[in-house]
Amino acid sequence: DRWFLSNNIYAYCSNLKSVTIPDGVTSIGEAAFDFCSSLESIAIPNSVTSIGAVAFGCCSSLESITIPNGITTIGDLTFNGCSSLKSITIPDGVISIGYSAFANCFNLESIIIPVSVTTIEFLAFHNCSSLQDVYYAGTQEQWNSLSIVYDGPGSASSPLQTATIHYLSTEPEEKNEFTFGRDNFSFEHYDGDFFNNSGATDVLVSQ
Repeated sequence: DRWFLSNNIYAYCSNLKSVTIPDGVTSIGEAAFDFCSSLESIAIPNSVTSIGAVAFGCCSSLESITIPNGITTIGDLTFNGCSSLKSITIPDGVISIGYSAFANCFNLESIIIPVSVTTIEFLAFHNCSSLQDVYYAGTQEQWNSLSIVYDGPGSASSPLQTATIHYLSTEPEEKNEFTFGRDNFSFEHYDGDFFNNSGATDVLVSQ
């Protein structure tokens, strides 16, 4: 049956280093891991279809995370202040990226955005000063049709305006392989891929 991690359940657990969430969890509550400053890795199953606002806020040691395939919205401030993240793949099926969702991810260098995304909210990538490459699985025309709320007047230019946008140059082939233009970047995506899901576990969430 469906079960969830409640709001603030592990917030401010400053010594927590890794978490494995078992299959069957469907929801991660708001601020569930907020200010877990030592958290380096977390394995989230594809049964999770909802991640609350600020769920991983200020997890400054989090180096990588795989967002489950069933997620349709990246909520407000979900990964705000995850300053050790260097790359993010938004899974196909996500429709919107919320307010300040990845703000203050100072070391984020690249992001993959699927064509399913239609809205990128205000300050979504604010202060992502290292962002250089955005790999978009669609055409330039589709990118231009997105609803993107850039940083407001008086602030620095949005990283999405200064980064290089790499557009899809060929149709997807088997195994969801894409080839992008300019640098001829390519990647493969397989359902169920996870980062850092092996080795010792400091926290195992059980039913």
